[in-house]
Amino acid sequence: MLRVLGSAAVEGSGEVSGIIPVQYVKGGISFKDGYLYSKPGIDGRIRLQNAGDLMGGIPGSRAGQVDFVLAALKDFSYDWVRFTINSDLKEDAAQIKMEMYGHPTVPIPFTYQNGTFMRVQGATGMKRPIQLTLNFKLPLNALISSLKGVQKLKDTLQQ
Repeated sequence: MLRVLGSAAVEGSGEVSGIIPVQYVKGGISFKDGYLYSKPGIDGRIRLQNAGDLMGGIPGSRAGQVDFVLAALKDFSYDWVRFTINSDLKEDAAQIKMEMYGHPTVPIPFTYQNGTFMRVQGATGMKRPIQLTLNFKLPLNALISSLKGVQKLKDTLQQ
């Protein structure tokens, strides 16, 4: 998902399982009430680098929160992760919710003040456990293209 958003430097490890119902209607693929979740007791990791491009277009009031999340995801060890996915063919959009619980592997230079996260220069930073919830609205065709198995299914159905 993060690669679809434009962050080319994403890597991670972990296992997920679940169901993503795929519907093929009039030449289009959609997803309804799909979910994936990590296996209990199996930790995972996400490393996100060069995420500055993901900040484009974020309103100033939300920029601190997004900056905090991106800093945490530079090297994040999670205990569990859950995804839900739905799509709308009319909008060519996929709505994806990603929730995870874990901690940054190194302290990140933030503090929580007045209801928001603030970057603090020279501070030791935070490393305590956090729960992150990320909501994405992605172009459906771009998402399908990034999921090679789904793209092969679509190509097969169109033949």
